[in-house]
Amino acid sequence: MGWDFLYLIQHVIKENKLSLYKYTTASNAISILKTLEVRFTQAVAFNDPFDTSPLISYLYTSEEIELLFNEIIQNKLLIDNLLLEVANKEYDKLPFGLRNLIGTPEKLKEWFMQEMPKKGFSLQDGFHRLLKNTINTEETKAKILNNVIYGLRNHIGVFSLTKVHDSLLMWAHYADAHRGVVFELDEDNEFFKKHSLLNYSMDFEVIYMSQRPKVYFKVKDTTTDQMLEIVKAIAYTKSIEWRYEEEVRIIKFLDPQSYTGSNDGGGYHIHLFEIPKDIIKNIFLGCKISSEDKKIIVELLKNYQNVNIVDTKVDEKHFRLNFVPLL
Repeated sequence: MGWDFLYLIQHVIKENKLSLYKYTTASNAISILKTLEVRFTQAVAFNDPFDTSPLISYLYTSEEIELLFNEIIQNKLLIDNLLLEVANKEYDKLPFGLRNLIGTPEKLKEWFMQEMPKKGFSLQDGFHRLLKNTINTEETKAKILNNVIYGLRNHIGVFSLTKVHDSLLMWAHYADAHRGVVFELDEDNEFFKKHSLLNYSMDFEVIYMSQRPKVYFKVKDTTTDQMLEIVKAIAYTKSIEWRYEEEVRIIKFLDPQSYTGSNDGGGYHIHLFEIPKDIIKNIFLGCKISSEDKKIIVELLKNYQNVNIVDTKVDEKHFRLNFVPLL
């Protein structure tokens, strides 16, 4: 009877629950076991420049902006605040003597309100000019799009998992060339719902496509379903070349409270979140893990209940890994 079969029997008997897997380095694994904290990483820090960078095919039309502005100018308090902001800027540019004559930025705002109608100038005209000369230009649209995408990539945290634990490529890429480990996590654990931007479900497996996803943004009246589709297109779509990863993602907006005060090698903030002990079902040790790292991990796992330690061995005949329970 082979070790793989023994592991399979042990695994099935343990609990008939679905699992998700996390590939990582030995040093990260030791840190996780010590602190029970995992990182949600900004998408901008990923190795794929296309990640969370969809093709935004639509932003707004002139008609939609005009309708939005028409609503804005009906809001007297907002208009007063906008005019006061303009008055403050213009007041600071005036010669000292003229500033003394006017008195305050508030007085200058009142003068604007009195003089604009005399000059045949209305707020509606002003917004139309703003629309024509700034907001509705291709250059401004491009800046807005860049800001939107950068904001999303920098403020959405991703906890990347997979449905497979025996991928030779992922062991090489994400587990330090087989010197690291793979955590087997209980997919049914409440952690995934608690720390998800949306209620977690397997609908949030990454979708692999040959073309970049298109996102249709509306300036207003976006429904919950439409926003969900936007989130899926942005955060859950990758090139078909990555399909071997069978990735599952948990995402959430990052906030200052989760920032550790430390940055990674790329200068990106490290945000950590606590995990429960019982989320860990098994831990697979890489076939090239150092004896020192293995010893530390085995010792740390003495503080965990019902977590199996599994050694990984290179198969003698086939391009595959064999898994041997560490008894």
